[in-house]
Amino acid sequence: MPPAFAARWLVPRLDDFHSRYPDIELRLLATRRLVEFVVEDVDVALRFGAGPYPGLHAERLMTEVIVPVAVPALAVTIKRPADLLRCTLLHDDSHEWDPAFPDWDTWLASLGVVMDAPLRIRHYGDINLVIQAATSGLGVALAWHSLVAEELRGGRLMRLLDSALPTAHGYHLVAPRNHMQVPKVASFREWLLGQAARHQLM
Repeated sequence: MPPAFAARWLVPRLDDFHSRYPDIELRLLATRRLVEFVVEDVDVALRFGAGPYPGLHAERLMTEVIVPVAVPALAVTIKRPADLLRCTLLHDDSHEWDPAFPDWDTWLASLGVVMDAPLRIRHYGDINLVIQAATSGLGVALAWHSLVAEELRGGRLMRLLDSALPTAHGYHLVAPRNHMQVPKVASFREWLLGQAARHQLM
């Protein structure tokens, strides 16, 4: 599964999985590359994208949305989109490969904000750095909702302007079809779908 998703969304929920299924040993491989089920000892994978995944059993766990976030002290000062023009904006350069993820110019323009001066943007090469910078009060970040779920739940970050940008991308549970009949895989699937459904209600 993607490293950021593993660390920021899955791992905080694993205590629940281990308490429900203490006899299942779960080994996580966090990587951006696509595993080859034919040659690797992997039962199931979580992939991020639009799909489809030919030749594999594939289920969408959740559709991802992009949200602007900041620490509460900064968030309460932002009442309208144009207020962001006076803020330091945090950008994740590692998303540049993904056309679904907007840069700040594109996102502000979609809200009707007229930019009459250069934006103050700080660039980071990893989403974890962006989220850490946001939680440290260094500025406003655009982030995948799933990756800031724990910060939002704990009140360390707040969503701004009641704004969320849906995308065609999401997280998918994928595996060879015969793997889905294995009891431990079936148990993990059932648990994962339940966690994803609760996340969607946030």
